[in-house]
Amino acid sequence: MEYVDGFDLDEYVRENPSSLADIFNQTIKGFCHLESRNILHRDIRPMNLMVTNDGTVKIIDLGFGKRVEVINDFDKSISLNWWCEPPNEFSDSNYDFATEVYFVGKLFEKTIQDLSIEDFQYRSVLRKMCQADPANRFASFIDVEREILSNKLYEIKFWGQELSSYRAFADAITEHVAKIENGTK
Repeated sequence: MEYVDGFDLDEYVRENPSSLADIFNQTIKGFCHLESRNILHRDIRPMNLMVTNDGTVKIIDLGFGKRVEVINDFDKSISLNWWCEPPNEFSDSNYDFATEVYFVGKLFEKTIQDLSIEDFQYRSVLRKMCQADPANRFASFIDVEREILSNKLYEIKFWGQELSSYRAFADAITEHVAKIENGTK
């Protein structure tokens, strides 16, 4: 067992709000790892996501964790401490990786809301993670990660002078490229 010297998710993001996107990415990768090993955490809350002093996310407290042995082995999770509205599949006594996606999404949604963070580059991904109806939600963390990776190019944000410089640079390149003859290789 590893000793984690750090802060829970809320504490760390409160002190380091600009790290939220990185913390989110690390969390998704961590849950992808659990999913690839067929492990459900089943106790997702802020104090079970620790962030070390150097900004590394550690998923802790797998006391309610469960290895999924067969496809139909997704019993409902422990329901003692739900801190948000449970997803629709709870009414059918289902708990699977899509349910974990929901709870991780709700955890980040709550953190963003509680800390009044206005700019989060994965807002559309988070919105889909938080859908109560599993038919409208990502089915797995692998799907979440795939969506994040497919949108990497669109996440680059330019501010003020950066945007002006980029546009000037792009215009200059376009001007020169437009002068290249058709036969040029």
